[in-house]
Amino acid sequence: MFKTAWMRTSSAVGIISIVTVLITTDVMFLALTFASFLALLYFIIPFGRYKQRLMKEIKRSEIKNYEFTFSEKGTQYKTETFDTFIAWSHYKFFKINGSEIYLYLRKGTYAKDIISERIIGQDNFKEVKEIIERNVSRG
Repeated sequence: MFKTAWMRTSSAVGIISIVTVLITTDVMFLALTFASFLALLYFIIPFGRYKQRLMKEIKRSEIKNYEFTFSEKGTQYKTETFDTFIAWSHYKFFKINGSEIYLYLRKGTYAKDIISERIIGQDNFKEVKEIIERNVSRG
């Protein structure tokens, strides 16, 4: 009879221990989930406000007088604040995607410049395409 009572007590203690661990684990999991949610809110909400403010600043400082020209020597970009010339030899290769030409400085990077037929017109696009094909390697 002593063994049976001991076994029941031991089983009850074991079950209570398991339930306690499960409850504690669930509570800890819920607490961590809630804390993670609060941390995300803490960082995401200010980022959204920062993004809105940044977009307003970009709209306010849009480039007004932008000029793009090209010749046999290279491309030139002019605004009120800067004037930049880039020789064709500076570009390593180019790709054509429909009505756009992508100029790259090196492999594995984003395009340095994109020349669009929609922006410069069909005649200018044909002319610059011929110049690029003569002066820059096809990628």
